[in-house]
Amino acid sequence: DATNTATMGDVSAPYTFDQEAGVLCADIPQQGEVCATFSGVAQAVGESAAYTLSTGGAGTATITAMSE
Repeated sequence: DATNTATMGDVSAPYTFDQEAGVLCADIPQQGEVCATFSGVAQAVGESAAYTLSTGGAGTATITAMSE
């Protein structure tokens, strides 16, 4: 499990990730909490996983960079 910050364009939001459940939740400004449930867990740059959103959307996420 981890707590980090995600950035997309001009928006940065803290998020939590429950690896066992495959659920990432972020408190997005002007939207509130949005959670993504992943079909699997990508663990390396270039790997992808499908997800569904608590808001009804869906897509594929790809790891583009990692740092510790």
